[in-house]
Amino acid sequence: MNFPETKWIVCVGFIISHILCGQSSDVRRTPLTLKRYEIRVPMAEAGEAGLQTVLILPSTPGKHPLVLMTHGSDYSKGKNQQMGPGMMQPGAEWFARRGWIVAIVVRRGYGASGGKMEKTHFGCDEQAYSTMADENAADLMAVYDSLKNLGLVDGNSVIATGNSAGGFAALAFGAHAPPALKAVINFSGGWHSQFFGSSCAKNGLIPEFRNLGAATHVPTLWLYAKNDDLFAPKYVALMHEGFTNAGGDAEMPAIGKSGRDGHYLFSESQEIWGPIVEGFLEKHGLPWQDLDPENSQHFVKLPDNYPDEMKDGFLKWQKLGPNRAFAIAPTGEWSYSSGRMSLKIAEDEALDRCRNPQCKIIAYEGK
Repeated sequence: MNFPETKWIVCVGFIISHILCGQSSDVRRTPLTLKRYEIRVPMAEAGEAGLQTVLILPSTPGKHPLVLMTHGSDYSKGKNQQMGPGMMQPGAEWFARRGWIVAIVVRRGYGASGGKMEKTHFGCDEQAYSTMADENAADLMAVYDSLKNLGLVDGNSVIATGNSAGGFAALAFGAHAPPALKAVINFSGGWHSQFFGSSCAKNGLIPEFRNLGAATHVPTLWLYAKNDDLFAPKYVALMHEGFTNAGGDAEMPAIGKSGRDGHYLFSESQEIWGPIVEGFLEKHGLPWQDLDPENSQHFVKLPDNYPDEMKDGFLKWQKLGPNRAFAIAPTGEWSYSSGRMSLKIAEDEALDRCRNPQCKIIAYEGK
């Protein structure tokens, strides 16, 4: 299939205020605005670079409860170091629109954060999982300790959340919870059991979930799509059983399929998880209502002469975070990248995934 030559750049998304540059601009130019700050949180284990952390703040007055949010992982060290906090930004904005200050925490060894992950983290025994859980919790605790006394932060009202390895990290923080922690929300959480087979889950992951359940004294919400390609329902059931049998409180509603791979539920399907999370927050007396529901994000559509699959992909791409780029070729190939450390990395990745030398970037958004 041939397409007309693309002679335009789609300007999509919204402007993020970048306080590091001393400039501020409204995200949606509505009564509710969001601001973005990037900071480095000091931590000895993260070296001079510290922990890269992005704060998303609503414009509402007074102190705000705090969300500690963290990301997943990749099996390539290079990919982990190309990660950026933008991969979590759409979800962070969802919480900020409900009155929360969100701290997107890039854990040590990822993105621009310092420190590293030791090889022992990729073992299959219980000790490897325990070590990872303790270090994840320490990273989130370091950020909490740095933010809890800031003027705009209500340091006495905190939740933790994350997706994939970040969901595991949030649960680990729950097991080391400061008194201010009110709840944990786990999106598709776990750590590499599928790649290492069922013995890895039996000998390491499930025992560690039992340990976490025994140590956790706040309510948790577990969100896993039926078609999660990394954590299949049978593994999720075992993790949940281990956690709850040990005393953990884990609400796990049934969720059907989400996109092609339900493991990306958090980044791709707010329309699925949003109402569930709102109900959970309301149940536990935490802020849950959108403060400006009439001013939601608007999306750009590709022209009608483009294939439906590409048009759907373009709409999905617009819901993802910066840095991001979308590429297409005249013969129909297309691809995208998002949440990378820089816009250049996202553009290169989108072009590489497109697998056609004629692919061009037609839309992009930096941070």
